[in-house]
Amino acid sequence: MHSPPPPLPADLVIEPALASSAVDYERLTTAEDFLPHVLAILPDLDPAWALVRLKVYIASMAKDKVVGSMITDALDQEGGYPRAGNGDVNAARIKTPVTDYADLDHRKELRAGLLYAERTIAALQDQFPLMPAQQ
Repeated sequence: MHSPPPPLPADLVIEPALASSAVDYERLTTAEDFLPHVLAILPDLDPAWALVRLKVYIASMAKDKVVGSMITDALDQEGGYPRAGNGDVNAARIKTPVTDYADLDHRKELRAGLLYAERTIAALQDQFPLMPAQQ
């Protein structure tokens, strides 16, 4: 059985107006501005973990997609999202998400298998039938 999360610091207490669906995303500029909107949905989410992720999302996507992407990311975490008050457990999980898709090592472990090259070329030929493909 889990104990309840510790109370939020006074500066992170969520006002009822923040939980409404009518949010002016243009006035939100920093990760700290977005955090109360995320915590309104997942109140026991670890704020330190969320702030690291929010900074990446703010820099890489439209502002109206940040909160939804953050919630999806949290819910997709293996073993559950980091919860407030689990400092030792969460410390190992705080890392910046990979956003450099041009890096040759990005998801390298998923690009393997006996038929990977053949499946990849076949998928590209299906998507782009007029482009020649090397085999």
